[in-house]
Amino acid sequence: MPGAAATARGLAALLFISGYYEFFNLAGAFLSSPWTMESFGGDPGKNASAKRYVKMTAVRGALVSGAGVAIAGMWWPLIGTTIAAGDLWFTYMGALRRSEETGSVSWQSPSGQGLKGLAW
Repeated sequence: MPGAAATARGLAALLFISGYYEFFNLAGAFLSSPWTMESFGGDPGKNASAKRYVKMTAVRGALVSGAGVAIAGMWWPLIGTTIAAGDLWFTYMGALRRSEETGSVSWQSPSGQGLKGLAW
């Protein structure tokens, strides 16, 4: 049975990797980028909207990965998605925190964080 065990481990690895990377595909569909959030998150309305989309993405990812667990009978899709969701949460919430600290509300903002503030 070593062949069957190796096949199962290979499948588990693919499920884990798919759970991780497909979550980021989902995030790309519903969110912009941490840089954009850091640029605009100083606006309270945009900040709240960004946080809502991060939460919605995490819920969608969990639901899809839950379906993957039910279909595959293995926890690897959900494990991959959980790690990706943690990474996403850490990255995007950090970007929003920095935007709150700097007051950045656009590419051209009073904080000088915008594109127009660069020395071209």
